[in-house]
Amino acid sequence: MDKVSEEFNENPDIKPPPQDLVEIDAGVYFEVNETRINDELIALEDELITSGKRPYLASKIVPKPKYFVWLLASLASLGGFLFGLDQSLISGASLYIPQALGLSASELSMVVGFTPLGAIFGALIIMPTNDVLGRKWAIIVSSVLFTVGAIMEAAAQSFGVLLAGRMILGAALGLLSGTGK
Repeated sequence: MDKVSEEFNENPDIKPPPQDLVEIDAGVYFEVNETRINDELIALEDELITSGKRPYLASKIVPKPKYFVWLLASLASLGGFLFGLDQSLISGASLYIPQALGLSASELSMVVGFTPLGAIFGALIIMPTNDVLGRKWAIIVSSVLFTVGAIMEAAAQSFGVLLAGRMILGAALGLLSGTGK
């Protein structure tokens, strides 16, 4: 038996909370009524429109908040997946990169090492990015950086482009590691 049930059994004067109430703090309850919550969201959106302020960009692309949350969750999952994928793939790719691009051992070391260097930059921009854009958009920015860096790496025909792609991927890793997890 949980603590709440024991408390109600010990003191018959205390009535248990209704099923649509959730205890959010000791003795503080919040009513969970989906219809009321949806009505409040609609009222807030109407208030936003009548105030003359522009709605955020995502509300034009994905008008329903439920779908926007799913989009954000997908992007966060994609970012986490790319985080691990990028860290594991360089070990296998480092076997073939020197022959394909004609890199020396020191250049290959730079290719491998530029991702942690980019991660330092990404870690430095965690706080400003989250403050200015918010956590959701910081996750989106890191996912876009992952995509851009991966495209640059895949299309790299020279050492410089490969380094830039690795640096961008590192920045995405650093930003996501402090934002998305």
